[in-house]
Amino acid sequence: MNFDHALQQAGAADLTPQDLSLLKAIGYGVVREHRLLAEILSKLLSHPLKNEPEINALMLAGLFQLRSMRVAPHAAVGETVAAVTLLG
Repeated sequence: MNFDHALQQAGAADLTPQDLSLLKAIGYGVVREHRLLAEILSKLLSHPLKNEPEINALMLAGLFQLRSMRVAPHAAVGETVAAVTLLG
């Protein structure tokens, strides 16, 4: 399954074109820079995340936005926290 197909199955068709473009840019960026982002994240955490792949992925996405995109820091952090909160 490719990324576009996964987005379609997840209901991304309901997103605005701008939000879908942002989501794709973040997703592809995290995959492209995964090794570097994971290394940076490991240095920022006081202990590694265990059995929490969704939270890890969200943190990588937030870190990518802070490091590589023109997203305002407060927006990147706020949206990442909101997404983690949705997971419970």
